[in-house]
Amino acid sequence: MTAKEKLIEKIIDQEWWFFSQVEGIDGRAVCQDRPKTFRRMRRAQHAIFSEATLNLLLNDYLDYQDLGRNPIAEKYAWMMRQTDPTYFAQHLAPQLVMPSPVKVAAIQELADFFALAQQEFSQDRLARQVEGRVEQSGYGEVSSLDYLTGELETWSLGTLYSALQDMQKMSASGRNPVLEIVRNTVKDFKGARSDG
Repeated sequence: MTAKEKLIEKIIDQEWWFFSQVEGIDGRAVCQDRPKTFRRMRRAQHAIFSEATLNLLLNDYLDYQDLGRNPIAEKYAWMMRQTDPTYFAQHLAPQLVMPSPVKVAAIQELADFFALAQQEFSQDRLARQVEGRVEQSGYGEVSSLDYLTGELETWSLGTLYSALQDMQKMSASGRNPVLEIVRNTVKDFKGARSDG
């Protein structure tokens, strides 16, 4: 296992701990009882980022733990801004730390990168072979982009800027982050099947 792979596993360990503490409005989610699937999906996403970004993300999680906050719970709260705006405004927004205008701009810039990548990926033959999230968020359903944005809300400004640099480098070299995440996911699931 490479140093980066070890770092990713540390991050996922932390994420799984946070995730296991989340209690949804309707109780525990089915996906909370599927740790292997959770790890594969998270591993696929984290693999596209540099070690610098991943180290910053791990530090973010340790800071959350020190503060007694749960970034996974907060991510889902932010997603409800799109899936249930009324509930979000009345019950969740007052409990969240509102981002600064600078952080909002960084999140939007990253979201724009991913939106373009998603659009380009939709033309790829692999896109027709995988089942993803809905294209547009609605009550009870969240799009890939709104899911990502909810997660980015929980990242520190330093982590966001580092991730932006990663995306700029990927873009400059003609790489598509969405395509890479999907390929990583497919590869991991195929590897699991071949391992028995």
